[in-house]
Amino acid sequence: MPDGAYSYALRWRRECDDPQICYWVCYVSALGGRGGVYKFSQGGTLLWGPKTDPNYGGFYHEIDFYRDEVLVAITRNCCYSGDGAIWRLDPNGNSLGYFATQAPGGIYSGTFFGLAVAPDNQFVYVTEYATGLLLTYSTANYPTGPSSMLRR
Repeated sequence: MPDGAYSYALRWRRECDDPQICYWVCYVSALGGRGGVYKFSQGGTLLWGPKTDPNYGGFYHEIDFYRDEVLVAITRNCCYSGDGAIWRLDPNGNSLGYFATQAPGGIYSGTFFGLAVAPDNQFVYVTEYATGLLLTYSTANYPTGPSSMLRR
């Protein structure tokens, strides 16, 4: 990782340019002055990053995948207050917007840390840091888009 980037999470994924050419890549989220999302080859070569979000980003936490998209739990402020979001990226690091957002209010602080897509792809779960709540989002509400790059 570059100086000033403090890694938080990493996740491996097999990606394919076509059915005959597949490879493994590693996505890493990081905090700090060089925080964001990075993508590395299996050999450790930096492919892109840091990719940062101008609206909610600041602290990049857990990573998971839905279709061919990379999902990242992000939050504007570290721990006890701040807007949070589930940020969507394509495999090239382009922002696709958000699957869910949470502003501080009520019992939530809005800080998203943990994130996981259910094995059946029906739900996306995210943990809210200050309360420890597990928030559940149905993928029935997921934005539509291309999902042709991955072959699993």
